[in-house]
Amino acid sequence: MRTLRALGSMLVVAGSLPGCAEVTAPNGGVEIIVSPDTIRTNTSLSPSGIQLSFRVRNLNPFEIAVSPCAPDVENETAPDVWEVVRPLVECIPEPLPAGTHRFLVAFVGPLAPGRYRLNSWYSVPDWRGISLTDKPTLSKNSNVFVVLP
Repeated sequence: MRTLRALGSMLVVAGSLPGCAEVTAPNGGVEIIVSPDTIRTNTSLSPSGIQLSFRVRNLNPFEIAVSPCAPDVENETAPDVWEVVRPLVECIPEPLPAGTHRFLVAFVGPLAPGRYRLNSWYSVPDWRGISLTDKPTLSKNSNVFVVLP
């Protein structure tokens, strides 16, 4: 009888785990959109470079923390093969409430013509608020954008 109770307790705990996994599932509730999706080098910048406008949207029913700094810029070197050409600028994440979005601009310097995407990170706060060490860092890719000469 004890064995059945213990087994029943484990099933109740295991039954609640999928809900937890969905809450913190990577890439599930964050959207990063670069707009426009075709970009030319901005010669009015000094030095000339690319100015990216993008939106980070929290589709989750809970608050997340996102980096307000420039994300990784990745270049497609072969079909579905991505290489970081400009690493993420790390900074302290800022809260992004459920169902909201934030518009950001990144100046990423010169980029060769080609297909690119952003890879940014976010975290899920714990009960104390935003945590840099207690929660895993999750990442999300943006839509693909094209850089023209």
